[in-house]
Amino acid sequence: MCINVLIINVKFIDPSIKKSFNFPEYLCNGLSGFFLRAYLQHKICLFSKKTTLISTGLFIQVMDKTVRVVIEPITTINNKYPIIIGNPFNFMDFFDFFELKISLWNCSKKNFYINPGDKIAQLSIVPNKKIKFLYI
Repeated sequence: MCINVLIINVKFIDPSIKKSFNFPEYLCNGLSGFFLRAYLQHKICLFSKKTTLISTGLFIQVMDKTVRVVIEPITTINNKYPIIIGNPFNFMDFFDFFELKISLWNCSKKNFYINPGDKIAQLSIVPNKKIKFLYI
């Protein structure tokens, strides 16, 4: 089976991230993306009904226009806690390095704690193809 490989340039804020966060931790045997972890100095509290911006410690660059890179919630967090990714986005035309940060919104009545290295989202690769409808 032949699989195309997408090259993503990655730069770390701190080189120890690669080892300490086991980067990259692929989804689905590396075919669709990887987990994003919280790059924090210490545990933080996401208060009820509040939002916060969490650094992943990564700068990324995608040069391939045939794919979209989408930030999505992690099912295990969504199933247990009403934590929402604010503005899930895709970046298809970003050719400069930029730091990947995740906006989290705590919709619950309870505080939610995020520890350094916690999985907070997933980065998925989606083909960017033109749609053609076949009318049957």
